[in-house]
Amino acid sequence: LQGTFRRGPQGDSPTAWERLFRDWLPQSGFQPDDGPCMELYGHDAYDPATRIFRCELCVPVRPL
Repeated sequence: LQGTFRRGPQGDSPTAWERLFRDWLPQSGFQPDDGPCMELYGHDAYDPATRIFRCELCVPVRPL
């Protein structure tokens, strides 16, 4: 799985996935592989003081 870090408003997750597949993946030298995509959350995924949400977007990939 290749991961990319996401940080922003909580409702921004669909936009982050779109950017990952539209922008990062085509120039990465990888292509999607079989398997599920995942969002990984740490114990500090949400900061109520700043209202910033953090997670790691993970996509199974293989070389082109």
